[in-house]
Amino acid sequence: MLTGEAAEPPTGAARMTSYHAELAWVDGRPQADVAIGVEGDRFAFVTPGAPPPAGATRLPGLTLPGLADTHSHAFHRALRGRTHQGLGTFWAWRRRMYQVAQRLQPDTYLALATAIYAELALAGWVRNLPDGTVEVYAQGAVEAVAALRGWLRTGPPGAKVAQVQCREAAATEGLTGFEVRR
Repeated sequence: MLTGEAAEPPTGAARMTSYHAELAWVDGRPQADVAIGVEGDRFAFVTPGAPPPAGATRLPGLTLPGLADTHSHAFHRALRGRTHQGLGTFWAWRRRMYQVAQRLQPDTYLALATAIYAELALAGWVRNLPDGTVEVYAQGAVEAVAALRGWLRTGPPGAKVAQVQCREAAATEGLTGFEVRR
């Protein structure tokens, strides 16, 4: 979901691509005259009720945010590490996929799709510190970071989480994917 910002579009930004949507889905509903700025692969601003930025491309009709392909990613995540027995053929994968599909219920699929969304919407790293604590740096969509914070409070199966401390930090440019740091 696009979230509207009250701030004015930045001036003098390097390599900014601007759009002006007749209507755009922002804050859970269609809104008129939405100025959109994109720097690289990130939204720089989304401002409903704004005049078109200079040189903006006009987007007629209703503009919707891009939707992540969580359906196929969900099956791949559910199958991760479970299809490499034997030869790991397409047919073994397919058989296993149908076994997973038969066991999925709406609530378990929602949890799986939520995890996929978080994986697609987050970038960052995790590492173990010498004192035994775990440090996580994550950036991304507000909803994805909030979901990660919630998961960190319980951790993976068998984990004993004693304490979680969260703080805001500056975003790191060019960070993509999630990695384990040593």
